[in-house]
Amino acid sequence: TWLRLIRNIPRKASHDTHHLFAYPAQSNFSGVKHSLDFVAEAQKCGWNVLLDTAAFFPSNRLDLSVVKPDFCTASFYKVFGYPTGVGALVAKRSALELLRQNKPWYCGGVVTVATLNPPVYVLADHEAAFEEGTVAYTSIPAVQKGLEYLTHTTPIDMIESRVSALTDYFLRSLRTLRHQNGRRLVTVLGPADNTNRGGTVSIALWDEQ
Repeated sequence: TWLRLIRNIPRKASHDTHHLFAYPAQSNFSGVKHSLDFVAEAQKCGWNVLLDTAAFFPSNRLDLSVVKPDFCTASFYKVFGYPTGVGALVAKRSALELLRQNKPWYCGGVVTVATLNPPVYVLADHEAAFEEGTVAYTSIPAVQKGLEYLTHTTPIDMIESRVSALTDYFLRSLRTLRHQNGRRLVTVLGPADNTNRGGTVSIALWDEQ
């Protein structure tokens, strides 16, 4: 299991060595939900943790005051269906500073000063040091409107309940599908029932042979 692997991860040899453990809160392939306890387990072993919530965040409550990864990624496209290409990287200040200290490159928008002779550059403050290139400024306002809409009209608990009910109905319906000779038509690639899973369902289709 993942938990056994995490507990067997060697602890950091020194303060100069850094490790990153990245995993999805919910698989974007099978829909399986992985335990959020893995975050604290890996951190106890001295690892920084990146929690990918792109598939989990749209239909599940996530309290970052309880689950405390160093980095957390999210996709607003998966929440609202628009805008495409806009997401978020939420990071602890200490984690950003760690990246800042180990960032050997720069490009447009992330520096306040850059000279060629001598070759010196000064990164911008905080998260601006990592916002390379031109941000999607025409799409970002849609994120605010989308969050406001969900906050006032559709509680996350209602979304989670609805997604769970639809997924359960879909999985039960898949199990009834058979060829005329009685052979099964579908195999679910992942949890076959609604236990510890999200709304993503991957399947394999079989011929009647």
